Amino acid sequence: MSGSAIRITGEMKYKYTQSGNWLNKTIDDFMKERLNQYPEKIALVDKKVRFTFRQIETMANNLATSLYNIGIRKGDVVSFQLPNWHQTAIINLAATKLGAVINPIIPIYKEREVEFILKQSVSKVMIIPSVFRNFDYVQMMKRLWPNLPEISHVIVAGDDAQGGMVNLEELLQGNGSPPPLEAPVDPNDIKLLLYTSGTTAEPKGVQHTHNTLTCEIMNVRNFLELDQEDIVFMSSPVTHITGFLYALEMPVIIGCTAVLMDIWQPEKAIKLIEKEKCTFTVAATPFLQHMLHSPEIKKHDVSSIRSFACGGASVPPELIREAWNEVGWRVFRVYGSSEAPTVSLGIKRDGPLKKAAETDGMVVGYDVRIVDFDNNPLSVGQEGEIVVNGPELFVGYRNPSLNDECFDPNGWFHTGDIGKLDDESYLTITGRKKDIIIRGGENISAKEIEDLLHTHPYIEEAAVVAMPDLKLGEKVCAYVRLRGGKSLTLEEVVSFLSGYNLAKQKLPERLEIAGEFPMTSSGKVKKNELRKDIAAKLGLPPVRA
Repeated sequence: MSGSAIRITGEMKYKYTQSGNWLNKTIDDFMKERLNQYPEKIALVDKKVRFTFRQIETMANNLATSLYNIGIRKGDVVSFQLPNWHQTAIINLAATKLGAVINPIIPIYKEREVEFILKQSVSKVMIIPSVFRNFDYVQMMKRLWPNLPEISHVIVAGDDAQGGMVNLEELLQGNGSPPPLEAPVDPNDIKLLLYTSGTTAEPKGVQHTHNTLTCEIMNVRNFLELDQEDIVFMSSPVTHITGFLYALEMPVIIGCTAVLMDIWQPEKAIKLIEKEKCTFTVAATPFLQHMLHSPEIKKHDVSSIRSFACGGASVPPELIREAWNEVGWRVFRVYGSSEAPTVSLGIKRDGPLKKAAETDGMVVGYDVRIVDFDNNPLSVGQEGEIVVNGPELFVGYRNPSLNDECFDPNGWFHTGDIGKLDDESYLTITGRKKDIIIRGGENISAKEIEDLLHTHPYIEEAAVVAMPDLKLGEKVCAYVRLRGGKSLTLEEVVSFLSGYNLAKQKLPERLEIAGEFPMTSSGKVKKNELRKDIAAKLGLPPVRA
């Protein structure tokens, strides 16, 4: 894999191994420990079905053997575009056993995004549902497969395998014997390839090793005092870094249980938390907001939740206070990304409400600096760009050319987010440099939408910005300057963009026709002014500049 391990050096291996941050183990190694300790313990709950560690291991061995038999070897990329179903945990463990790279793809992505990801990742296998939320993934892959010569097999979780596709259930059959292994799996090999939207027009492939992921889980476990008795409620997609880490990796690594929810319904979430006595969750702001404001929250005992980490979008301090005071949930803000998971981790169990509500949490496991735009360090309390380094940090993008834009010569990752540190190492995010919109926890590239809008024959110039929304945090607003004498409606813009098979979450939900754009002296659009403008029109506070 070209550029796969560009950041890993012998010095890093020695430093992080000696410090105990890199355990040099895979989740297959951890699974062996779970099987020795409590093989019949419930590892995963998916709807009404419960799976023990032994059952997960048996099915993962069978799938790994099946994948080996169809030609998957160490370093090959195995992609899946599945909801929060138990099969994802089996696929993740099976790929680990072979030393393959796992590539989760968000279910909302459609043909444009999926084709790009499968091509750039050079994926060998694609695993899909037959139909989910009224979308036919089989038909999508039938259209895409002829343009994807590297894909040897399309595997369907369902009963609708067509045109040479394979049924996943058939591959899960066997006697549970471990698969052949031609070469040992190095914990510094690439384990996860996760595509995330950002400032570029196309998704960026974030690469993590077994060691970086395990380090993240262990730091969270230690800071939040989690153990094998904890029960993780996971409604965030397992195709996000959040869901992947805490639903697919954490149960095996620390021996706890994960409860999956595939379609978000706040009332059902509340009932599920009560029924399963869930103790820990990580979710974006809308998930918390929807549950707190549901009439069901007062009708059910949800007191089992001890730690609720909330992030992925702006979290109003009053929402944190409401959760503490009205429901008794210890909710706290966290900050991280696919590249640098949970840089700050909220508060410890005895931490104060003020820190939980008004900061994004204590820095844990990372070295963090606040720098000015010339990369000069700033003092405590000063606002600047957040740059990070440490054993949990990703090891580079799939496209190596992207690394020069975000790593400085000393290996520090420039997050593109603006914030400040206090004298107790609590981090507060105050804005961002990078041009993204965070809609319900989903990162959306403004540039991707702008590039497509600029192909419209009526549009002279386009600028896409985040507009505030009470439910989702942010939505997409498109400002356009039109060519002389032309007119355009939001419906026409949406119809035009839909022709590119974009995920519907990326489609603008408001259109503003502009005579002129506010510009900098260097000719760039002042998007902060546009964000203020749309916020004023909506009568809401502007999205952080």
